[in-house]
Amino acid sequence: MAQWKALNPRVRSSRRAAVCCGLLMAAGATGCRNAPVQTPQERLQQEAARDAREMHHDLHDAGREAGQALRQAASGTRAIVAGVREGWQQGDAGSAADQNHAPVNINHAPAEMLARLPGIDANRARAIVAARPFRTRHDLVKRGVLTETQYARVAGRLSVD
Repeated sequence: MAQWKALNPRVRSSRRAAVCCGLLMAAGATGCRNAPVQTPQERLQQEAARDAREMHHDLHDAGREAGQALRQAASGTRAIVAGVREGWQQGDAGSAADQNHAPVNINHAPAEMLARLPGIDANRARAIVAARPFRTRHDLVKRGVLTETQYARVAGRLSVD
């Protein structure tokens, strides 16, 4: 202890600093050696977790896009089904008028035969029968029995003989 007191205060401070640095370096070196070592399984698990986090958003977007595609396909399918239903209801394979597309006389045909024409339902067929007689096919539009669009669909299959 007498040694320390005999030394210049500057030297004493330098020695204390050197001792402190040495202790800190020794503690740091032993601290580095005590760091946990990862096993290959732990490293693999961490990599898989990281990859899953990165892919999460991509998979979410892909799911949303797939849902939109399915909704569009369902919409198209509904349109096809509606078209098939309409064609099925309007067609009658056993009818002579449908087999050879002979014109239907709007002044004489029964309502059931008129209802087989494209775009003409049973109510519209009864309206045609109630509005008889017609001088021309286009009288159906002039009298408000059919719209121009409905008439355009059936005009080629009508007659007024």
